Amino acid sequence: ASLELRVMNDPHAALDVYKTAVEHCPTSRSLVLAYAELLRERGRKKDALEVYRRGCEVTAWKVQAFLRPTASMYASVGEFETARAIFRRSLRLCGSTSSTLVAWARMEASLALEQLADARQQQSPRFFRHHGTLSASFREINDPPQQHDHNSEKKSAAESEAESRARDGIRRARALFASGAETWPESPHVWNAWAQLEVRAGEIEAA
Repeated sequence: ASLELRVMNDPHAALDVYKTAVEHCPTSRSLVLAYAELLRERGRKKDALEVYRRGCEVTAWKVQAFLRPTASMYASVGEFETARAIFRRSLRLCGSTSSTLVAWARMEASLALEQLADARQQQSPRFFRHHGTLSASFREINDPPQQHDHNSEKKSAAESEAESRARDGIRRARALFASGAETWPESPHVWNAWAQLEVRAGEIEAA
């Protein structure tokens, strides 16, 4: 596979080699991880996820090297609850490392910060930004005032709920980092990742 990929510059042939090899050696960490990673690099996330998932299944979901990337791949396709369950299972196994916890916390942080940014974007006065005051006046003329007020209240409630969910996600990430700092107090990986979260959240003093 390395020959096909690096010398012949033929990733499709390399994928064929990895596919055959993994069929013969389904528990090989190096083969499964290399095959899945190449699929991911080629933009085939779902195929990569399937390779990781099969690796977990044939090893009874007990191999850390398979669990962490599988969880991260589930997160990358939007299946966050499944990702959380796999991260949780990985951390409960003996020999769990801070890398697993950091990957989980980063997933929670990224998701929460994206939700928070979306919620704040929705709260901005978009008709002024995109259409100007004439469009706002036109809307007021054509929308019944009571209906307009009702819609605004519903929208405001939905945005508040979205922002609340986002802040809950940030709290989950902080709780994971705090747990990691307690379990691995000398791990720069945990502390650096936690500080990065606080920077992204705008908490510079905390960072």
